[in-house]
Amino acid sequence: MNFDNWRTKRNTSLILGAAAAALVGAAYLAGFGGHTCTGLVKNVVEDDKGRDTLFGIRIIDVIDVQTVAQYPNRLDCKGLALFNSGEPTPIEYFAYQVQGEWHVVYELVTKPF
Repeated sequence: MNFDNWRTKRNTSLILGAAAAALVGAAYLAGFGGHTCTGLVKNVVEDDKGRDTLFGIRIIDVIDVQTVAQYPNRLDCKGLALFNSGEPTPIEYFAYQVQGEWHVVYELVTKPF
């Protein structure tokens, strides 16, 4: 492994980690009925497009999607967020219903270095 390349990747990860620690997103879902964790990915990506982010880094997809829990008024999910910088980062997201309206909330999961 090229040490300089590793250092660059580590520094990019540190920057992403700092940006991710502050990132929490929310989007309104009209007519949630029957959504899946895979189906919610588009809501996370679309919501992230409308945010001002550090260095213009954006979520472009979520892979390795898993359903954590499913209830009548809530769906909990997790996966790996892919950024336009190429860095994958763990993400947790969920949809929940309040007074008949569905919302999606997401948060990047950062680990201490």
